[in-house]
Amino acid sequence: MVVRILCNIINKLLIFRIAPLLLRWLIKRYCHFDAKFGRIGMPYMTLHDVCINANGYVIEIDQIGFRSSFLSSEVTKLVCIVVHDMRINKDIGNQSECGSWKAPNTFQNVKIPPLIITLAQFVSFSFVSVTCALVKEQCVFHCTLSEVQLDASVVHSQRSLLTTLGVSAANLRLLKQAAQPSLAHIATTLSAEATIVATTPLSIQVNRISIFQITGTQ
Repeated sequence: MVVRILCNIINKLLIFRIAPLLLRWLIKRYCHFDAKFGRIGMPYMTLHDVCINANGYVIEIDQIGFRSSFLSSEVTKLVCIVVHDMRINKDIGNQSECGSWKAPNTFQNVKIPPLIITLAQFVSFSFVSVTCALVKEQCVFHCTLSEVQLDASVVHSQRSLLTTLGVSAANLRLLKQAAQPSLAHIATTLSAEATIVATTPLSIQVNRISIFQITGTQ
């Protein structure tokens, strides 16, 4: 009886305390950005209260869950990562020269890592709710996305990625930090498909962009 209680305590300690610290260290070591995890839920291995800091972006996620085609016929990939309530914040008016990411001047020597190509065959993403706020001086760009589906598959013999993005509802607002109303508001539904050629040089071929039910106010 005592041994069973001690085993349960050790298992809980490993899962709820040590596992988040180990996962944070692995991400810091191999992905080079900081991530914090509040707790790991059982028995479905859900991640709760996730906070990511990368290149001046602060990303807060309430919950990250996992689904599999083995357990649900609605999932097309082996693993589907389901993200609940993601909030992205960035003060683009306050950037440090050493800490900010800069886009390359040319994509001649840029290529997609083989690991991403491999993962694209087995993993898809589903975002239940995404909120993004970009602040610069007196203006705020606020974006809310609902039911975002992101999927990719390898096509042809050129190691190309066919990427599909679907957004059920998108609300874009341009606001002033003062008490004035929004400068502009756009609501729409978006569906896009593009092919990314993984070989050098990197190239993107837009196959289809569909925008439905656009409404705008000013």
